[in-house]
Amino acid sequence: MLWEDHQGMLCAPWRSSAQCLRNPAPSPALRCVFMVIREATPPPAHTPAAVEADGSVFRRNFTEMSLPDSKSSRKQSAEPHSSVVQLNIGGRLYTTTLSTLRKYPNSKLADMFSGPLKLQKDREGRCFVDRDGTHFGAILEYLRTEEVPNKNLLEVHKDAVYYDIKPLVKLLEDTPQLFGETVGRQQFLSRVRNYHENLEVIIRVARAEAMASRYSTIIMCVLRTEEDLARYNDAMDSLDSKKESVVSFGPWSAPATVEDLLDCIKMDIEAKGPHEVGRPRDGDTAKPKSTASTEGQTSARYRLCGKMAAHLKKRVYEEFSKVVQQQPHEEVPAKKLRLTKPSKSAALHIDLCKATNPTDALQYLLSFARKPVEAESVEGVVRILLEHYYKEVDNSVRLKIASLLGLLSKTPGFSPDCVVDDVISTLNNDKSNQVLAQLLDTLLVIGTQLPENTAVTQRLIEVACKHLNSTYFGVRNKCLQLLGCLGTVDKPLTKESEAGTSVAPLRDVQSLISDYFADQDPRVRTASIKAMLQLHGRGMKLQQTAYSQACKLLNDDYEQVRSAAVQMVWVLSQLYPESIVPIPSSNEEIRLIDDSFGKICHMVSDGSWMVRVQAAKLLGSMQQVSPHFLEQTLDKKLMSDLRRKRTAHERAKELYASGEFSSGRKWADDAPKEKVDTSGVNLIDSGACGAFVHGLEDEMYEVRIAAVEALCSLAQSSPSFAEKCLDFLVDMFNDEIEEVRLQSIHALRQISTHITLREDQLDTVLAVLEDSSRDIREALHELLCYTNVSTKECIQLALLDLLKNLTKYPTDRNSVWKCLKFLGARHPTLVLPSVPELLSTHPFFDTPEPDMDDPAYIAVLVLVFNAAKSCPTMPALFSDHTFRHYAYLRDSLSHLVPHLRLPGRKQAAVLGSEMSEVGSGSLESAQQFLQESLARVSTLQNLDSPGAQDLLDFTIRDLQRLGELQTELAGSADFCATYLHCQLLLMKALQEKLWNMAVPLCLKQNAMASTAAQQILEETYKLEFLYSGLETRQVATIHNVRLQAKALQLILTARTKRGVEPLIGLCEKFLQEVELFQRLFMTELPHFQDSFVEKLLELMPRLVACKPLDLVKILQTTLRQSRFIHLKLPEQIHRASATIIEPTGESDNPLRFTSGLVVALDIDATLEHVQDPQTTVKVQVLYPDGQSHIIHPKPGDFRTPGPGRVRLITQVYLSHSAWTEPCQIEVRLLLAYSSSSSKLAAPKPAWNESTEGLPTSESSVEGTINLSKPVKVFIMPKPARR
Repeated sequence: MLWEDHQGMLCAPWRSSAQCLRNPAPSPALRCVFMVIREATPPPAHTPAAVEADGSVFRRNFTEMSLPDSKSSRKQSAEPHSSVVQLNIGGRLYTTTLSTLRKYPNSKLADMFSGPLKLQKDREGRCFVDRDGTHFGAILEYLRTEEVPNKNLLEVHKDAVYYDIKPLVKLLEDTPQLFGETVGRQQFLSRVRNYHENLEVIIRVARAEAMASRYSTIIMCVLRTEEDLARYNDAMDSLDSKKESVVSFGPWSAPATVEDLLDCIKMDIEAKGPHEVGRPRDGDTAKPKSTASTEGQTSARYRLCGKMAAHLKKRVYEEFSKVVQQQPHEEVPAKKLRLTKPSKSAALHIDLCKATNPTDALQYLLSFARKPVEAESVEGVVRILLEHYYKEVDNSVRLKIASLLGLLSKTPGFSPDCVVDDVISTLNNDKSNQVLAQLLDTLLVIGTQLPENTAVTQRLIEVACKHLNSTYFGVRNKCLQLLGCLGTVDKPLTKESEAGTSVAPLRDVQSLISDYFADQDPRVRTASIKAMLQLHGRGMKLQQTAYSQACKLLNDDYEQVRSAAVQMVWVLSQLYPESIVPIPSSNEEIRLIDDSFGKICHMVSDGSWMVRVQAAKLLGSMQQVSPHFLEQTLDKKLMSDLRRKRTAHERAKELYASGEFSSGRKWADDAPKEKVDTSGVNLIDSGACGAFVHGLEDEMYEVRIAAVEALCSLAQSSPSFAEKCLDFLVDMFNDEIEEVRLQSIHALRQISTHITLREDQLDTVLAVLEDSSRDIREALHELLCYTNVSTKECIQLALLDLLKNLTKYPTDRNSVWKCLKFLGARHPTLVLPSVPELLSTHPFFDTPEPDMDDPAYIAVLVLVFNAAKSCPTMPALFSDHTFRHYAYLRDSLSHLVPHLRLPGRKQAAVLGSEMSEVGSGSLESAQQFLQESLARVSTLQNLDSPGAQDLLDFTIRDLQRLGELQTELAGSADFCATYLHCQLLLMKALQEKLWNMAVPLCLKQNAMASTAAQQILEETYKLEFLYSGLETRQVATIHNVRLQAKALQLILTARTKRGVEPLIGLCEKFLQEVELFQRLFMTELPHFQDSFVEKLLELMPRLVACKPLDLVKILQTTLRQSRFIHLKLPEQIHRASATIIEPTGESDNPLRFTSGLVVALDIDATLEHVQDPQTTVKVQVLYPDGQSHIIHPKPGDFRTPGPGRVRLITQVYLSHSAWTEPCQIEVRLLLAYSSSSSKLAAPKPAWNESTEGLPTSESSVEGTINLSKPVKVFIMPKPARR
């Protein structure tokens, strides 16, 4: 609202009376102030009271976020004999002493009265200072009593700055009034966008307009939030179109209000010079005018100003825009206090000042550590913490502050180089060992944050060298960590002695660290070894001289030292494997890799199980060790005083032969009899003999698992060693721990290509089939798939035990059939002699036809048919019903039964078509057929619409059949079929008759096109998240189809809905997705020539600028002109699938439970080729009334029995109200997906460690895909008894 005074001048209330610019939808959030700035004579200088009154509102609002007063504790004694001085300060007379004036020797005031007097004197001989002396009395009072004044603080602060009394300046700046003015106000204005630039624009435009019309009117629009800015964008545009002089402020993110900003603008404009800001008169009672009249007067005023004011204003805008554009390049970044949220540091300071004891201060610090701190506020918080650190005497509080400094240094976006000096100076002055260790840890954090700053790194290394002689182990530990993380080989290091003088430079950082291998404290010895390992991890090559020292530490009394020493020995063995080292017990020499292998083997018998686990794991990675040393690890012949210890079998044989077996006189008399030639002993000093034997028989199952893994790793690189360790791995199948048994089976599976099982070994292996754990049985089936056996008796034994397994555990049916498939294919010559017995055929008589519903008979047929594929003479042994059964199984279980060329049989009767013959033949022919099908589809552009749709239909059908016949290509064939189905749906939706008719005439076709677009979207999500093994090119092709579907949805929305408003948001979202595609798949764009997305990117500048309806027309044209993208397949694509084993869904007995309570339903399912199942797989329960529950299984419910397979064993809890009769519920597995799952993870928002591991938000899940077939379960909720 505007008022008109008696002279016709337009003005507005300055503060709370400022009204909004009236629009059709007014809101108090938009603050528009009309300011009238006149050229006038300079006003009289404001008195201090007036200045303080002008800023009272702002200071009041910022008092809450300012710092309280603090007093210095240092006192200085006055000189006993001081002469009295008479002062004349600007006409004000004061009397004091020289000692008072010289209290702070470095101040300007002390310099005035030191030595010969430099001041003039008045008539009375008083020292004269030509400066206003109104507030000099407050300065003198502080010098006398150190009492901080509480009145006229701004003027006293100016005098303190003039006289350079730094302690007083510091205390005044920390007072709430001045802190709010000097720090809080400036920090608030720094959050207001372009505040100072806008202020300069106001002054310049006002001067330019006033040159023509003697006064000027500037409209200021104050927008508090981003929502206000978006809401009133049209109102701002209307002001610009009317050529009003408009300057907008905001938005900002600070607690200050709009009135506070207006106060700031008023104060800053008044400080600029002789300008008059329009205010309402006291007697102004004119009625408010309407917005229309206001705009009319504004227009008339501009016509009165003429072209001169417009030209000058244009020049001002152009000149200032250049200045603003050049200003960032000319500014020099400077380190200064940045408190974008002063309340954070102020609140911390207030809390610490309120603490009456160290316990309270510690509680405040602990609560503060749980809160996030923004990067802009870190420096202010660090300053507050350091100030309190200097005052604090309690070690626990100082320790927590030092810890907080390290945590603050990790804040993203904050550069901790400005903190280094303060931390180092604090470190040099502190006496507490615990605090010193924590400060060194803070320096370590800072050093890791600034790896490229060589100056800081060198300073930190010097600090570490200086404190290495500390008597406290924690300080020495942190110094060694600093050297390990930051040490380099560029410069020699210097270690200071205890007296503080430097000694001669050492060779390098490794020599300095190795000096502490023999430290008296085991924690320091451990830290020194870990520091060397850190150097190695950073790429620095360790010196071989450290090997002998590390070997000595293997016999240390402390577990952590031995553990680190084992790691050190292993690292050196990998760096210098072929180096020659002497054997301590003889004059012989040995390779370093062999020597270290023997020493680590000795550690497998260490007293600590953790060291034993570590040693066993490291043995598996020592592939370069000599074969004879490797074989000694499995030698059960132990050595004792150079005598061979005989085995129990040898001792029993001797007793039986001597007749003393029954008497027992020589029983257990195992004293070695014969001497062993020392020259023939091939053992190293530390004893590699029997290392794996000890590991496999260890009492801790973790050690046994590590030994099994190491044996597997070494056997993969040495076939001869694999043969020797076979018996040991088979023996582990009888271990009492399931995890050990499972790991042994996996290990034998990995080395199965190097071994052949004997009958006794196979018997031990097959005994595991009696295990109650399904994971164990399935892992053993997987092992038998890839294992070679030696005789036909082994085949019969394996078949017999597998059939027993099938009878005892019917749920293992598919796994047993798969096992027999590979067993027959790998051993056709061993299966051939047993075929008549297996098929129950007779050379002269017809035998009864077996039942095809018997799973055991199907298992035998799977074994025989897969063996017959490589044995052409085997089909001659088949009976007539065997051929019929082959045809049936070939059609129903094509993934288990291969294609056979049966003599004298019609291929058409078995295969049915030419396509089936091609698809069911060899894998190479099937791959060729797949590529030819895709190449045939690439010619769609040359066909008319009906012909192209028929071609897609036939190709999709062929690919689906190919996936059924060739399991190896099932994933690729299904992927291609789904992709072509999307193209077929898109082609049908873009038929010409749909787009050439009016919407009311083709409502049915329009609904069909909308359904097709939604179906395409669902299919693209399946293509992206249901298939694994995709490359970037395939993912980009999927996103291109998804963009086409979304463009089709946008076009259909424009055809069915009226108005432009619904389209604006949809168009913006679509353009954002196009830009996202360009960012994600920039490298793949050359492969998308003439595609839909390429045409969009070419038209992108036009699309951004055009209207929504024009954008829809362009999209419609582009969709119909874009060409089909040929799909290039990667080497292997797997389709994620799941099978629910339990519940089976075959039981008619309902689960009965009381309504309102819950019943647990056991879920047992097998997942194949599912990526990240712990986060994506969910269980859905669908009730008959339409209610659906989705349960997220716990991570512990997932197990991995084999590569590419996951086992889910969990429970879901069902509950419902009472039913009148039993009814079925559906249980299925779902695959949850999100478009953000394929992007890079966002950085962690918080600065402290307490916020790590935040749970994933459920809102990020965009949809689900059916992963398994539904299983129906009968349940019956019954009413509760009363």
